[in-house]
Amino acid sequence: MYGWMVFQNFSGVDEKTTLSWKYTGEGEDAFQKSCRIRVKDAQGRISDTGEMETERHQGMPFPDMEWRSFTEYQVQVEGKDRGGNLTESGWITFVTGALVPEDFQGQWIGTGEGKPFYARKRWNLTKKVKSAYALVCGLGQFRFYINGKKVSDHELDPGWTNYDRKVQYVMFDIAPYLREGENVFGVSVGNGFYLGDKGGRYFFEMPPEAMKRFMPPNTNGYRPFGDALPLKGMFLLRYADGSSDVICTDSLWKVRRSACQLANVYGSEIYDARKDPAGWNDVFFDDGTWAPAVKVEGPKGRLTAQGQPPIVVKKVCEAKLIARQEDGDLYDLGQNMSCILEISVKGKRGDRVELLPAEKLDERGKIDQMAKNWNMIDVSCTYILSGDPEGETWRQEFSYVGGRYVLVKGAAPADEAAFADGTESADQAAFAGETGSADEAALADGADTAGRARRGGQRHNASGPAGILHRVGQPGNRKLLV
Repeated sequence: MYGWMVFQNFSGVDEKTTLSWKYTGEGEDAFQKSCRIRVKDAQGRISDTGEMETERHQGMPFPDMEWRSFTEYQVQVEGKDRGGNLTESGWITFVTGALVPEDFQGQWIGTGEGKPFYARKRWNLTKKVKSAYALVCGLGQFRFYINGKKVSDHELDPGWTNYDRKVQYVMFDIAPYLREGENVFGVSVGNGFYLGDKGGRYFFEMPPEAMKRFMPPNTNGYRPFGDALPLKGMFLLRYADGSSDVICTDSLWKVRRSACQLANVYGSEIYDARKDPAGWNDVFFDDGTWAPAVKVEGPKGRLTAQGQPPIVVKKVCEAKLIARQEDGDLYDLGQNMSCILEISVKGKRGDRVELLPAEKLDERGKIDQMAKNWNMIDVSCTYILSGDPEGETWRQEFSYVGGRYVLVKGAAPADEAAFADGTESADQAAFAGETGSADEAALADGADTAGRARRGGQRHNASGPAGILHRVGQPGNRKLLV
């Protein structure tokens, strides 16, 4: 006996995609001897490789077939073991993306500036939806919402590339998020590596001697890929009656500056919750004061579907308070990792909480952000409270940090007395580090003194935690696992 393990269904597949499967079973004959791959289109027409004498079950090409953009297909793998026993997988559905860049309709839009922004589009759904897909690219990073809900569990979309050569979009199945009547698409866009914003903190830079030692012959460092942050989206709606609609980014979208004042991908963010337009990505929000989107210049590279597994939260790590120091409270996440930090606080409007991560402590037990005695990695995150009496939670949106320790300034643990005067700091804080896709999306409650760290990774990637967020995949390396 043997079987097939189904890992995931893909959206955005193209003709360069390969197939991989896992062969399982017992006994000396439970090894693949031959296989057969079949693909079926919506009309039931089948493309077939025929039986192939091979033990190979990774990186197998599709049969010769006619490929169409934005089309649903089904694939099935059939195999024989050494004993001649035949079995087959189920039919797995996948959807093609924009097979040529011209098929991805829409304009590159934004505010015309190099700072994070929000974009939204209100529209009306009057028919029963059969299928719906979104193609979204916001550079350097984006988060996509429909009717106030974040679409997918992805972090730091899209993958990093040389934007002069290749630009990745992400394709989402959005049918489950839609409802009859008014709907709203919302996209939050941050800098990433497309248009890096140092903000007075560490970015991609090294002293000349370090560049020569660690990165020869690249001595030029970082350069931006554009003058303004761009967003492009295409939303395909197919209805039960056979008709269809396409919504694209254009000047009819509304935009405004984000509450995220700094999006330094190397681990520094400034978020001013006083400037957060609550509900901006939902239908009830009044965007009458927002500006029309402006057309901006897009990247030079070729648009292609994101081919690697997305970064998601793989683990939530509790942060333990280990020291009350004169400059803040020191927390230990338990291990060195690449992670996204999250904090729950309660305090007055305008209170500031600062998070400073580090991989190690110095001889005095203080955080040490010096890297190998050649550069100061002075990253930090600042959260400015809105003053919500019910408390508020914030997490990094467009950056990640590396380290084990985090110094929290401007807040006292929730289960201990506030700082002396109680007027200059938030009076309650619970903090977490995180990297990936959450089993638990938020802190248990604002009174929990332990924070959490979400360690990030890619689905189906068993690599260790350190540096995992750097591994965004190899260009052109795309697999459909069946």
